[in-house]
Amino acid sequence: MSIWRDIWKEAVSANQKMVLEEDSSAKAFSLLLEKYPNDGMVFYEMGEAYETMGDYDKATENYKKARELFPVPHWKNVAKFAMDRIEASPLHFDSVGYDKFYTLQWNAFHTMHTFAHLLDECRYLGISALSRIDSEAGSEIVHFRTAMEIEIRALFPDLIPNPNDLCLGKILSKLKIAGVDWEVICDMDNVRLKGNDSVQENTYDEKYLSSTINSFIAVMEYFDSISQR
Repeated sequence: MSIWRDIWKEAVSANQKMVLEEDSSAKAFSLLLEKYPNDGMVFYEMGEAYETMGDYDKATENYKKARELFPVPHWKNVAKFAMDRIEASPLHFDSVGYDKFYTLQWNAFHTMHTFAHLLDECRYLGISALSRIDSEAGSEIVHFRTAMEIEIRALFPDLIPNPNDLCLGKILSKLKIAGVDWEVICDMDNVRLKGNDSVQENTYDEKYLSSTINSFIAVMEYFDSISQR
């Protein structure tokens, strides 16, 4: 893993800690800010935490700082998108000049951040995959499936007698019998099948990717909700 991704992973963990502890003083980021005072991603993740907690002024302040510090135009645009998301009415957000798929991708990226009760490994994997789904679709869809597998292993250990033998098709059948909502099972199966397809070379259009992202987010939302119980 590159140093940049190491920093990002630390920042995602700090984001999760801050949200879970409802830490408006951002103590979870104090060490990161000392170590990396000029890293845009540290401020971006702090902005995501504040946005999740509903402090939109501080979220915007940190997104703005992140945008100033990011050296890459792509991430500057992501920070600007986050600022626009806060400023615009959610009902009219599509009208601020972003195309439909870009809006879906980066809103899903934000939504994944709000799932603070997921396992740290799963949460980071999903966030990272969503950031690259437009450019590295095949590998990132596989990461969607992997993130789902991580949570299934943790949440339903009784359904997996042999942890080294995870047949998702069979596990989903057991989850259906156990009473998991049918729509959630369908979304899980969509992520499973898309993950299988991605092992082979494919061409991914926006409709295909949108369906995959929507199913993945629905599954992660379900896992986050039952992890809170």
